[in-house]
Amino acid sequence: MARSHPLQTARARRAAAVATRDRFDALIVKTRITAPIDGVVTARHVQPGETVREATAIVTVADLKRVRIEAEVDEFDAARVALGAPVIVTAEGFRGASWHARVEEIPDTVVGRRIRPEDPGRQIDARVLPVKIAPGEPTPLKLGQRVEVEIASSETAPR
Repeated sequence: MARSHPLQTARARRAAAVATRDRFDALIVKTRITAPIDGVVTARHVQPGETVREATAIVTVADLKRVRIEAEVDEFDAARVALGAPVIVTAEGFRGASWHARVEEIPDTVVGRRIRPEDPGRQIDARVLPVKIAPGEPTPLKLGQRVEVEIASSETAPR
């Protein structure tokens, strides 16, 4: 029986090791997690080392360049809100400051109130139109911060 040469054995072992490394490199590439957008992580849903399945939300990422304000317009005022209507935004903690914005999106559906009013005298089971408002300039406002909005109605908006 012929004996294999030590150099041939070493080459075979090296080739096997390279193949194993390449296989693990391919597996690592498949486990790399990337966000579909640039942004800031606003919430983490799993802990490091935790096993997750495909399509499991790991983090929430927000694109702070496209911050939008959601305002609830009473259903009785819904007909007076127009796409592109000017909006003035104010917030507590920014005394005297206001920001210009515009109504960017008006849905076709009136829904139950989701934002709980701070005034105990206001009805909490009201039906509202959840409009989206786009600030016209960067603001120092934080995600989730309560703001007051004044939407120019289609009756008062300049034409």
